[in-house]
Amino acid sequence: REKQEKKEQREREKQEKKERDAREKQQKKEKKAAAIKAKQEKKKTEGGSGGTSAGNKTSWDKQGKNPPKEELDEEEERKEVPSGLGIPRSLSDPNLTVGLDSNGLMHVDRPDGWVGAYSPESRKIRIERFMEKRNHRVWTKKVKYDVRKNFADSRLRVKGRFVKKEDELLMRDLMSLT
Repeated sequence: REKQEKKEQREREKQEKKERDAREKQQKKEKKAAAIKAKQEKKKTEGGSGGTSAGNKTSWDKQGKNPPKEELDEEEERKEVPSGLGIPRSLSDPNLTVGLDSNGLMHVDRPDGWVGAYSPESRKIRIERFMEKRNHRVWTKKVKYDVRKNFADSRLRVKGRFVKKEDELLMRDLMSLT
């Protein structure tokens, strides 16, 4: 009975923690949305565009999601996050802003000195790793089973291809006669 009570207590604690985390997450979203609205209203009063207009709603606006990262970055000062040490990067990198241009093509803004999605240090590490691997490539064939090689060497070939066993026996007989 005590075990069951302890188990129920743990389950209640887990459920309470989940609910608490969900509330905190929702509060963060609400604060972020309120801050964005306040900034947009501030821009409107200053004569700015204020984001998207009602007639030009984007897909994220229709779905009630937060605005894309590029709009946030326009308002906030960009801070460069230290690049990883050769860790794979993607378009979700905080140093990159991704958006679509007027033709619908993807446009990536990145800090100065970056090549593609890589910082100069990360790119240098990747190139060094590539050069090291390239220098250690092995171009010679390695025989795994000597028995197979010996058998292949002993078989009769015509134009580099093996001859069938039956034909091989006939050819050997013919060669021995001459």
